[in-house]
Amino acid sequence: MQKHFFAKVILQFCVWRRVWDTLLSVLEKTSKDMVEQDGASFETLVSERVLLIPEKGLGNSTAIRFGIRITNISQQPLRFCSYRSFQPRLIDDNGRHLRSGGGANASRLIRESDCPLTQPNESLEFFLDGKVYWKDNEIYIDGSQSCGGIWYFQDSIKPGKYKFYFRYSNDHEEGRVFDADAREMNILNSFWVGRVESPLVE
Repeated sequence: MQKHFFAKVILQFCVWRRVWDTLLSVLEKTSKDMVEQDGASFETLVSERVLLIPEKGLGNSTAIRFGIRITNISQQPLRFCSYRSFQPRLIDDNGRHLRSGGGANASRLIRESDCPLTQPNESLEFFLDGKVYWKDNEIYIDGSQSCGGIWYFQDSIKPGKYKFYFRYSNDHEEGRVFDADAREMNILNSFWVGRVESPLVE
């Protein structure tokens, strides 16, 4: 009887230890892969962890794609905006932040489709397309946004390890968007408000 009791205790301990180790593993992964703030979680997405440098020459480039996944972890609907709301950031192996910039070369008005509404536990993804290319014997990265905006890093890059992340920000709970059919501006609400930096990805 006593042997069965000890065997049962040991078995329960092993089961709970396995559950605990799994939970710690999940929490560790979550803390590294995502940032939670004010009812939303943010993850950094990259198409390739290794960027291939194109062959040196005018017009040669390598396509890249960066993104951010946002999950509504609140108990209410939240709206997120891709229209000039998130900017890419790059840190070199020495911890130096590369200077970045952006602008608009063919900008259009913000639309409702730029600001999708998410329900609790629902996720969405925003992406930026870009390229790695040669200019004046140095390597640069720049790209475009679907709204017609452009983004770029003013500093050139060199072969090595880099860390990438996004800075996402929105300051208003309401926003005006253009209705192309009615040819008028409408007001949307329930926007997530805050400023956050997504996790670093090498």
